[in-house]
Amino acid sequence: MIINSTQNAKLKQVRALLQQTKTRARERQAVLEGVRLVQDVIGQGYVPEFILHRADFPLDAL
Repeated sequence: MIINSTQNAKLKQVRALLQQTKTRARERQAVLEGVRLVQDVIGQGYVPEFILHRADFPLDAL
């Protein structure tokens, strides 16, 4: 899915998680930035709810 709007629900969720500690605590979620960090977390057995990336990002890198 390509996101074309800043009003997209996923972008709003990420913004809220980045900006509000209460939201992160209530939702029990975090935002991870960077391939290495995402790889490490997946390697530990966690499954991301979703991953935002550039259109040209090779997902097999994860």
